[in-house]
Amino acid sequence: MANYYQPEIECASVEELHKIQNEKLVKQVKHVWDNVPYYRKKMEDKGVTPDDIKGIEDLHKLPFLTKADLRDAYPYGLMGAPIKDCVRIHSTSGTTGKPKGVMLRHKGICSYLMPHPANIHINFIKNNVTSYLSVTTISFDMSFKEHTAAFCNGKTLIFAAEDEMNDPRALAELMEKYSVDCIN
Repeated sequence: MANYYQPEIECASVEELHKIQNEKLVKQVKHVWDNVPYYRKKMEDKGVTPDDIKGIEDLHKLPFLTKADLRDAYPYGLMGAPIKDCVRIHSTSGTTGKPKGVMLRHKGICSYLMPHPANIHINFIKNNVTSYLSVTTISFDMSFKEHTAAFCNGKTLIFAAEDEMNDPRALAELMEKYSVDCIN
């Protein structure tokens, strides 16, 4: 069992997985009903309450969110936790007129950055990378992933200048100069 991060889930039978899925879905629906007024209204409009959801066989009863919903509720309308728990909001640039975003909590960021075996990306960085090349501008949300993954795992982070980001020759020179072994 040493090759599994969560053997009770990863080695579970189909019946056990369905039981876990059902329990988690019921808990999640109750959470959004209690904490996300925007989604609660969508459920009410569809005539659904948490009591109607017993498990995954009831997924079809739930209203689904559209891109328009994400835009209409931006930035705080779909938060399922208090604003004080929000440490970062990842959002789109809003090229279609209005940005869409998602709230990140401290616990979620820490979970993402943990190099446990199930987190292949971070586990690889921790165990195989010494020098990480960042090719996104610091204002782009994706840079957060690149920078924190490197910093939190003790790696050297190399920043490509804006004119280098789109120049394969310049990137190759950076990689050689700094012995870069990871580019995302």
